[in-house]
Amino acid sequence: MDNSTSERCYKILIVDDIEDNRFTLDIMLSVQGEFDVDEAESGPEALSMMAEKAYDLVLLDIMMPGMTGLEVLEQLDLATAQSPIKIIVVSALQDMETIVKALELGALDYLPKPIEESLLAARLKQLIERQKTDDELDQHRARIDADLKKAAEIQRSLCPTESLQITSGEATFEFAGTMRPAYEVGGDFFDYFTLPNGNVVFAIADACGKGAPAAIYATRVHDLLRLIAKTQDVSTQTQPESAVLHMLTEVNKVLCEHNEDCWFVTAWVGVLVPEKRQMSWCSAGHCEALLQSADGSIETLSSMVGLPLGLDETFEGEVKTIDLAVGSIVHTYTDGITEHRRESDDFLGADGLQAILKSTDDSQNLKLLVNSVADAVQTVNPLLMPEDDVTLMSLKLD
Repeated sequence: MDNSTSERCYKILIVDDIEDNRFTLDIMLSVQGEFDVDEAESGPEALSMMAEKAYDLVLLDIMMPGMTGLEVLEQLDLATAQSPIKIIVVSALQDMETIVKALELGALDYLPKPIEESLLAARLKQLIERQKTDDELDQHRARIDADLKKAAEIQRSLCPTESLQITSGEATFEFAGTMRPAYEVGGDFFDYFTLPNGNVVFAIADACGKGAPAAIYATRVHDLLRLIAKTQDVSTQTQPESAVLHMLTEVNKVLCEHNEDCWFVTAWVGVLVPEKRQMSWCSAGHCEALLQSADGSIETLSSMVGLPLGLDETFEGEVKTIDLAVGSIVHTYTDGITEHRRESDDFLGADGLQAILKSTDDSQNLKLLVNSVADAVQTVNPLLMPEDDVTLMSLKLD
């Protein structure tokens, strides 16, 4: 076997307490190709060398004094290792129990002594082919990881990183939110921005699915919503209820086009009129918002919830308007919060979220408040990673 065309020199460790056996294997390997070969005469020495150097293959003798090859395999714990070492056990032992035990401990194969050179050559060919595949997979994974990292950066840019403060007369309105994807990227987003007439659009959404596909779809929805909101005619912008319905209707029309796979997004969209201290909102299949009063009491801002966007060309949802009192906070969220599981395996639910809101110190600034609530949600079951994105956006009137 000619290894001269290989992209790299493969590193092999021979572990055997008998020098003649190590010498014989070394000669065989030199005939097969250009390999970087090291030798260890005991189990402890082999473990030390493997800790310092990454080997592509270890030829491990079973019967050695002090520490056997099986004990070396047990020490390596290949089943839980992040990058398990490829090991072929080499032994004159022929009993099936030892062979099976070695394979159960993570050895790739077994070669009987004395080793047939043709059999060793076949195993080395398999090693090189497998290692090339592993190297290609590692490179592919590295590209995916880099792409996901960049995608996560892009997705984070959809959500404002800073809170937004709007002052009107003696009233100060503050917006803040947090989005924590369950995977590298997710399908949630929140946003708030000011229109030319001074009104503020704020929205939270949850695309179907998880991971990269949901993130791409959510990005599309986010950009559509912003574009439609900012290009509304003046007469629509000055009528908050019309503006909310117009945004949801137009986004829905675009999402319904060529939607054979039935992708959809739930969304809650509101418009704040600062000088009137009024908020209009509508829900497209989304969780209903909560209104927390200055005294800490919480009520659900109920309305007739329309279908999620993208499922039906005609969107029908109820737009409602309320006056906001000083000290009140409007909380919007995605179902990744209410469907987060407690240690008892039941969902946190809207009641659980309200309990967290009531127990959270609302004297802190709004950005700290929403992060404190998100932290509390995730700690109701600290051993469980979130199964869905955790997103919360709040509006406070001081």
